[in-house]
Amino acid sequence: MVGFFHRKILNSNKIDKEWSSLQRTVSKEVAYKATEVIAEYSAEDMLDFASLNKSNVDRIFIKHRDGLPMASGMRKILPKADVIYLNTKRKGDYNNNVEITPLDEETILEIKNDENSLTWFADPINARGTTTMNVLRYLREFIPFNVLLLSHVVANKMGIGKVQTQITNFNVDSYMNYAFLSKKINPTNGFLEDGLELIPDFGDKVFGTIGDDYPIFQMQDDLRRLLGTKVGDIEIIKGIIIFLLQRRESDYYSDKKVKWATRAWIKWSIKWYLKLRDIRIEVNIEQHFNFIMDDLVERGFINYNKYSFKDSYTRHYYVTDDGVNLSTKTYLPILDELGILKIILKDFDYIVNISADTIKKKLNVGPNGSRNA
Repeated sequence: MVGFFHRKILNSNKIDKEWSSLQRTVSKEVAYKATEVIAEYSAEDMLDFASLNKSNVDRIFIKHRDGLPMASGMRKILPKADVIYLNTKRKGDYNNNVEITPLDEETILEIKNDENSLTWFADPINARGTTTMNVLRYLREFIPFNVLLLSHVVANKMGIGKVQTQITNFNVDSYMNYAFLSKKINPTNGFLEDGLELIPDFGDKVFGTIGDDYPIFQMQDDLRRLLGTKVGDIEIIKGIIIFLLQRRESDYYSDKKVKWATRAWIKWSIKWYLKLRDIRIEVNIEQHFNFIMDDLVERGFINYNKYSFKDSYTRHYYVTDDGVNLSTKTYLPILDELGILKIILKDFDYIVNISADTIKKKLNVGPNGSRNA
């Protein structure tokens, strides 16, 4: 029976873990690897979903650039399949149309002479279904396919609905799989609102080209809208932590007298500024600090080196290259607007040269964490 079928990729525990990593990270290396793994499972799942063997697949059409990590993962399951990249470009008001760079004549002739009518298209994000349908109409001009496979990392309900409605004109069996089902989409610009965090565009996230596709000013506005809320205050603390580490690395890296950037030093430096320099943040540092630090590490903003210390080890934190890239374009402009950067710099020559214990004593804090009279 001719029809359109779609499902979330099976092996959900593994897929959910990789998707969560891709969704939250700011590290292009982590994002690329997670996409690669998802694509590998996607290819395996699709063969099962459509009841096909590897020998049935001669080629896979993949969206260029964004689809590079998908190609890498899918080839692990289908090493003999040719990968044909399609260059697409959104155009027109609100990018509702898609322009496809035509394939060269030699490739088209080769495809036309192939008797295999199976067509497989992979694109990481299916938001409104516009790219998918334009690609399929283009391919239909020279491939009379009767089985269609569509693989995505994320598919939105709107995009699925559009494909399901319009694909019926092709009169083919169609199968779509995805790692995450999106249910929220911005009707104006087409970006998913429940998909990728911090860096909303897939290409920007995977290749570190922050701002190329999703405007920097929009990312800054997304952060501004959180100001005055608990979530916004936590984001401000994250920005301060990143700036402390950036400033320490850039101006004091070679100074051996500078204190180690341990968790304790970061924590008490934050407390110094909040208590003595009147940065108004309604966040309980004792309660939230470890969560904030863990989140920054997990997302790829910061990392640490381990050094032996007495009978154990200590962690010295630093900002990653990807963290510097995103922070410089998003967090730091907001901190500058709020006047926080000037406040930090005013005391930094002093803070960077004293230990966490010294800062604690300067704040006159007792052993139970309370302020002494």
